[in-house]
Amino acid sequence: MKAKNKWRYSLCHYLTEKTKKKKRLRVLVMPAARQARQQKSSWKKSVAEKQWTEFAVLRF
Repeated sequence: MKAKNKWRYSLCHYLTEKTKKKKRLRVLVMPAARQARQQKSSWKKSVAEKQWTEFAVLRF
């Protein structure tokens, strides 16, 4: 292999390894993030429902 090609190969190899690691991390992180987001939205919903029921109780 010529030096230039070797350098290019090593760079490509390095980048692919990096992206592989990123993808692996993303796969691990994504479900947790999605869960947290769902919990947040469900928490907001429950708070809104509580407020609405309190409001309804006050009205009637």
